[in-house]
Amino acid sequence: MNLMSDPRKQIKIFLIDDHPLILHALRQLLLRNSNFEICGDAGSLELAKDVLLDECPDVLIADLIIRDELSLAVIEWVRQNLLQTRLLIYSMTVDVETVERSMQMGAMGFLSKADPVDQIEAAVLSLHAGQNYLSETIKRRIIETRTNAQVPPSSASRFGSLTDREIEIFELTGKGLTSREIAETLSLSHKTVEAHRQNIRQKLEFKSMSELVRQAAIWKFQP
Repeated sequence: MNLMSDPRKQIKIFLIDDHPLILHALRQLLLRNSNFEICGDAGSLELAKDVLLDECPDVLIADLIIRDELSLAVIEWVRQNLLQTRLLIYSMTVDVETVERSMQMGAMGFLSKADPVDQIEAAVLSLHAGQNYLSETIKRRIIETRTNAQVPPSSASRFGSLTDREIEIFELTGKGLTSREIAETLSLSHKTVEAHRQNIRQKLEFKSMSELVRQAAIWKFQP
C-alpha cells in the first residue's frame, strides 16, 4: 500500500458525527484551510458508506459514539474497504483502553472534543503525511495511566507537573532515542534537551538518568 501523499493536491475530508452542530462547526473550521476539501458528512457510518466508497477521502474524521453507543465498527470497516483513507477519531470518549484499542485496530489519530480546536488541522496534516497523531492531552493521560499502574503513587502523581515538551522528550526517550537524536528530531539544541531531561528526572524523582531511560522504555506508547 502506497502511503505517499501529493502535497499539491487538496486533502479530501469526510466527517461522521451524529450531532449536526458539531458537523457544521468542523466543516467551517476545516474550510479555513484552502488545501482542505470537505467531500461529505453523515450522522452515522451506515449513512456514509456509499459516499465514502465513491469519494475515497484522504482523511475520515469520525466519532466513536453514535446515538449514545460506543462502537469501533467504523475502524474495522475503513480498514477493510478504504485502504488509502487515514482515520482520525474525534470523540468525547478518551479513556486509555479505547484510545489504544482504536490505534491497534487501524486508526491513525485520536483527538478529544475537549482539545483545542486548532489541533484538528494539525492532526489532519499529520495523518495526510502518513504520521500518527495523538493530542498532548491524550498522551499525558496514557503516561499517567501507565505510571499509576507501575510506580509508587508518590512518583505517579508527579507526572501532571511535566510540560508538554517534557512529555514529548520522555516519549522519545522511551523509544530509544539519545539526547542528540531527540534534539535533531525536535529541532532543539542538545543542551536544551539535556536540560529538559534533568527537569524530568527531578520532577519524577528518578535517582539517575539511566533510571529515567529505563522507566521511559517501560511506559513508551507506540500505536
